[in-house]
Amino acid sequence: MQNTVFLVGYMGAGKTTIGKKISKALNKSFVDLDHHLVSEVGMSIPEYFSTHGEAAFRQKESEVLRNIPLQGQIISTGGGTPCFSENIDYMLANGVVVYLKLTPKALYSRLSASDVRKRPALKGLEGEQLLKHIEDTLAQREVFYNRAQISIDPVSVPLSQIIQAIENV
Repeated sequence: MQNTVFLVGYMGAGKTTIGKKISKALNKSFVDLDHHLVSEVGMSIPEYFSTHGEAAFRQKESEVLRNIPLQGQIISTGGGTPCFSENIDYMLANGVVVYLKLTPKALYSRLSASDVRKRPALKGLEGEQLLKHIEDTLAQREVFYNRAQISIDPVSVPLSQIIQAIENV
């Protein structure tokens, strides 16, 4: 399998965690788009967001995505990456796109247990507000996520089945 694999899904879906496991199992390199972006701009994503705003962040994110040399690696994208600048079209044209699909309640459980201060889009949200935000944002983003060649629940589907699905595309 030479295809680059792009992992998409909402924040907290496990793109980085699953991506590292897939890359190890397939003996492929792993690229975390967010880490790539942070090293390129020299500041954290929350800092970049507050300094330059979301529009500039999305433009930079798209630029960084397109500047990664595609060599059959596993690429974990940001939660919003597929939804801007025709990034989903770029990914579909250049590899296999895997949507790690979780329910809003599963995402809420994961995100409320994490440090939401590291996630600019969730700043100041908790409880019912956080769940509502996840439901609303996920509803908007699924239009893009659902274009993936593979849609899989990483909680209920074993890693071996995820890898098999990727290899069969």
